[in-house]
Amino acid sequence: NILLGRMLDQEREVAHPRGWRVPNQLLPPEDNGNTDEPSSHMVDHTDSAPSLSFLPPRKGGHLLRQILQSFVDRGIKGDRATFAMHIKFNALVQRNMDSANAIFQALIDSGIQPNIYHYGALMEGHAAVGNMGAATRVMQSAAEAGLAVDVKTYTILIAGYARLALPSKASEVFRNMIAEGIR
Repeated sequence: NILLGRMLDQEREVAHPRGWRVPNQLLPPEDNGNTDEPSSHMVDHTDSAPSLSFLPPRKGGHLLRQILQSFVDRGIKGDRATFAMHIKFNALVQRNMDSANAIFQALIDSGIQPNIYHYGALMEGHAAVGNMGAATRVMQSAAEAGLAVDVKTYTILIAGYARLALPSKASEVFRNMIAEGIR
């Protein structure tokens, strides 16, 4: 899971860089000679246990991808952490919320109880695509499911509203967080 998480972070940074930094991978190939472009490869997510192969293959022999491929070749399936990363990949890298929601439903259908990380991955995805209403509803669903929303879930909403240049809404969420006793 640590390796898979690191690969997810790399995919996310390439697909949607943060801040002022623009990685070399985002420059046109003629500018830097890089042909290591992300693939649009999608893996069927209807299995009861997710395959570890949801990250798209890249050209080149990246060591982490070779290790991941070894796991896939041996038929090793994912667990609840893998489901969370699979949701994050579809929500934050692919920006495909229909797929992320389908993976969340597959998690439930497989009998695994979602935790705050699964809900948080959905929240982040909705916030990333600017659907703050959906992100808020996901947080409310997590609370209704008996999960403790925390500073991280509220921060997803605050950052989402900030990215949309809605400081009054971000401040409102912050005030609600404080009113809930979350520091």
